[in-house]
Amino acid sequence: MYGTLYRTYAKISLMTSLWWIIFLALLFWGIYQKWDEKRLSYIEEPIKTTLYFLFSSLSIILIYPDVARFFKINFFAILFFILIIGLTFLIYKTLKNLFIGPSLDISQDHAYWKLLDQRFILPKLAEIIFQQTFFASVSLLIIEKYGTGFEVLISMSLSFIMAHVPLFFLQGRKIGMTYLLWSIIGSPIFTIILVTTGSLWYSISVHMLFYTVLSMFTWLFTGTKYSDA
Repeated sequence: MYGTLYRTYAKISLMTSLWWIIFLALLFWGIYQKWDEKRLSYIEEPIKTTLYFLFSSLSIILIYPDVARFFKINFFAILFFILIIGLTFLIYKTLKNLFIGPSLDISQDHAYWKLLDQRFILPKLAEIIFQQTFFASVSLLIIEKYGTGFEVLISMSLSFIMAHVPLFFLQGRKIGMTYLLWSIIGSPIFTIILVTTGSLWYSISVHMLFYTVLSMFTWLFTGTKYSDA
């Protein structure tokens, strides 16, 4: 009897945590989208934006402390993280000194990573930490309830994809579809990284590397150097 009651309570507790996590994620995204109406906060208010997303991540951790285990300090994970951030700064500085870059209206495109503005890096990193904290929380809840079977891995991937659906309502169909398609590619990668390493530092680093590579190819494909202008 007591075992049945405990399992029932645990099931309710897991579902409550899941709904709170989803609610907080939508709330913080909604507030940010309303605040950042001109789509310039990453470069005009980088510190405020960074603190906002770090606070958002902390709020999810407070609701579901178990997810903090994915932030454990591991030498190789932290080293990989530092290398990726350093590489990002280096690429941003180098390419912007070589190429003129694409013509961009950030209020319409919303793709900050095309600017190669170094002020963008820390806010984007904080946003990625928020996204990955949400993903890890939902994933851990799914694992606790169902284990780590193939169907569970699919569910974890779907949770990351579904997290991008609100962009259709917050930033429009074009941007929503763009990020949804990229999330379909990235979701199995992040799922595998999280399950095999047990560390968010790797998935955060790879997520940041994705945007760094996008930035790099965007500027390389413009093909116009300052020396040719």
